[in-house]
Amino acid sequence: MRVALYCRISTDEDLQRYSLVNQETALRQHAERHGWDVVGLFVDRMSGSRASRPGLNNLLDALADGQADAVLVTEQDRLSRLDEIPWAILKQTFRDTATKLHTLSGEVDFGNEDHEFSADILALIDRRRRKTIVRQMVRGRVAAAKRGEWLGRPPFGYRRDPGSKRLSPHPMEAALVREIYHLYGRENIGSYRIARIMHERIHHKRVDNLFVLSVIRNPVYVGTVVMDVGGEHVKVENAHAAIVDPELWEVSNRILAARSRRP
Repeated sequence: MRVALYCRISTDEDLQRYSLVNQETALRQHAERHGWDVVGLFVDRMSGSRASRPGLNNLLDALADGQADAVLVTEQDRLSRLDEIPWAILKQTFRDTATKLHTLSGEVDFGNEDHEFSADILALIDRRRRKTIVRQMVRGRVAAAKRGEWLGRPPFGYRRDPGSKRLSPHPMEAALVREIYHLYGRENIGSYRIARIMHERIHHKRVDNLFVLSVIRNPVYVGTVVMDVGGEHVKVENAHAAIVDPELWEVSNRILAARSRRP
């Protein structure tokens, strides 16, 4: 029998039962014990809830071309943690290509009602497990945000402290942020002209008037974290060191609001 191997790991899982290397080793040993011919290896590094994955897409193309009689995975959830409709489409692909699914613990023939029923139960459990993991991740991110930790890439002017995960001023960028506020709030210079000035000094980032306005609007520069995490609005004041004086931030935003109301 010709088998295609499929391996997957995902960063949205708290515990990886097998690394990619361990998965491949276990699958090749399993195929060798059964005397199967391995015709290909397909790998993904992403969530099993995504219907479109590079490795899975290539695997399905190979099945459509008749290159394999079966797909071998360590466990069914490596292949899929799909919702109901994508899961049904995937099963139909296996039926249309007369391909069986093999795991380290058994065979799934989607043309067999009993096999399909058992696979559907496992798929339901996997979807439930995935939703639980997502909820736990969201709760963790909300808690981190409420502690003042920064989630994602730091804004211009800051860097993220590896220990506390809070923002700390980036010396060179913070000086440029202060200058933007000084030019806008004290010198009454417009965002287009400030962008031209900053364009000569900031080479690693696209600088235009929209960048300047985003800097002026952002309360992060007075030490406030404001973000939406999992549908919950989080605002934490004094979360990190401020770059800009709060009074200058207020003045700059009053000027911005007044200019925005002009016809």
